[in-house]
Amino acid sequence: MPLTFGSLDGMPAGWLIRGAPEAEALSLQFRTAWTRFARTGEPGWPAYEPVAATTHLFDVEPSDVGDPEAASRALWSERGFPVFEP
Repeated sequence: MPLTFGSLDGMPAGWLIRGAPEAEALSLQFRTAWTRFARTGEPGWPAYEPVAATTHLFDVEPSDVGDPEAASRALWSERGFPVFEP
């Protein structure tokens, strides 16, 4: 929540972020995406498609990656746990 609203001072942000120098830039990414989505309906990255499972990752260098949780789902599936498949 602190990154979404740009409230990086005080608690709980201080406990969660701990003065990370990237926090302000990451917060700006979140706020820009929310504002763009509210204004246009488009957050700034491709829409999710289950077949490709392309996912937007917020990071110092944001990226759109194909199915970032594929390995995790495979691991749980191998152990007999029910797993959502995109």
